[in-house]
Amino acid sequence: MTYEPLSEQEKLRYSTISQENIDFIMSRNNRINRWVIADMIRRTR
Repeated sequence: MTYEPLSEQEKLRYSTISQENIDFIMSRNNRINRWVIADMIRRTR
């Protein structure tokens, strides 16, 4: 699972605090965190 580099618009979302930007960051990071957690569980079996 790979992600494209951040676009200019996405970079702006990381540099400006608003509810919309917080939601974007949380949804992007949650996908990554879920993968990391699933991988850790898989490795412990």
